Amino acid sequence: MTKTDKQILWIMATILLATRLLAMYLYHTFDDAFITYRYGCNLAAGNGFIYNVGEPVLGTTAPIHGLINALLCALPIPLTTSNPIINSLLDVATLILITRAWPHDRTRATFTLIFGALWAGIPSFGRITVGGLETSWFLCALALILWLHTKKRPQFAIQIAALAYFLRPEAVILIAILILHQLINRHLKTAIQLTIIALANLIPPLLLIRAYYGTFLSQSVISKQNLPPFPLSDVLDRFIGADPTILPLILIGTLGLLITRHPDHKMNRLIAAWTLLYAASYLIRRPLVWPWYGAPLYFGFAVLMASLLTSLSTRLNQPAVGRLIRLGAIALPIVLWGAVAYTQGRTTIRQTVYQPLQAWCDTHATTDTTIIADDIGAVGYYCLHSHITDTAGLVTPGVQIYRDAARLVREGDADYIFFVFKQGTQSLMNRDGIRGRYQPIKLFSHRNQTELNNLQYPAGIWTQEYLLFEKMKE
Repeated sequence: MTKTDKQILWIMATILLATRLLAMYLYHTFDDAFITYRYGCNLAAGNGFIYNVGEPVLGTTAPIHGLINALLCALPIPLTTSNPIINSLLDVATLILITRAWPHDRTRATFTLIFGALWAGIPSFGRITVGGLETSWFLCALALILWLHTKKRPQFAIQIAALAYFLRPEAVILIAILILHQLINRHLKTAIQLTIIALANLIPPLLLIRAYYGTFLSQSVISKQNLPPFPLSDVLDRFIGADPTILPLILIGTLGLLITRHPDHKMNRLIAAWTLLYAASYLIRRPLVWPWYGAPLYFGFAVLMASLLTSLSTRLNQPAVGRLIRLGAIALPIVLWGAVAYTQGRTTIRQTVYQPLQAWCDTHATTDTTIIADDIGAVGYYCLHSHITDTAGLVTPGVQIYRDAARLVREGDADYIFFVFKQGTQSLMNRDGIRGRYQPIKLFSHRNQTELNNLQYPAGIWTQEYLLFEKMKE
């Protein structure tokens, strides 16, 4: 890398960190992140890598992230702070790796500016980073695999891909791509070697998981297997509709697939294969999509879009184009994040939901407390020592997801019920055998609702508001 390349890289890294810090100010931790946090904290406390003490159930698809959080639990910094900071630094590492993987030295600065602007500017990337999940670790691993692939180090790349499986199960797609690449290029010996390396890295941890938990798969995966596919329109809407910058990213990135025809674009061919297969797996299976599922997809299209625009700017070869790219790389993150800050403002979830929930858990939740919950993240993390029964079956085997909540409440006889505040909750708590046994005692609402009389239940499937019920004394 030239001196100019390095200067531009660090400028974009600084802009990236600035946008991630703003995202930390604006957004809160995803509820699902707390599930893995609880696993890490239980391990740090000597209770084992479990959600409920005495119940060996693997309810996270990111055990490596749980082990990392076990180490972070020893620090005096809350996991809700340390994880976004570490994720932001990982995003910088991802930017550096992708830049180093770019094959053309004379256009590296242009590619860095364009990809850096997309990586820093697109709001979904920042939101997911500070949400505290394992996504930044996974994308950094993906960037490392791309860099190793361009440096013709397939043995190291396959090792990272195998380890990445324990961050996101979709890493099996990466493993398959790396092996198929060798087969397509008629490198049979290397393909066999990569297969052996992948299995050597996958089998021992999977056997340990099988021995401890009784299954190779996470319970959170098993619980969703019998769910019917969601409508294709819903899947597409959840991937594209939440962020207005995603659709143009996908459209322009799709045009970037044309560049993969060039023989020296090893990075593009690999990221194109990854992006297409990742998208296909979700469109075929059509599961319920959450925001962070889209990050690996958006990442692939961002690389392809940056590649296309870099190629076009090179062909134009005009000084005005270079000035426009430099200006756009700085302006895009400022404009997009300025729009987010102006239109959405700062989240109130931390102050109105998480902090009151933590205060309640500190004073009411003990090792003898039992709670039935349909959203087990934050309540499980803040009520760390209490037993949580999960109506969705993510950590509670035998519960059919979204179907047995009423029976579970009737037969579970828990001290408290912690449910998402929605119309379905009202219907469930009014059923025979439940009505008259529990009374609402606290509402955690980002709309600052505190009145428990004449509750107006919001419509919809899910909102970040929770209603706490207490079992009435007989």
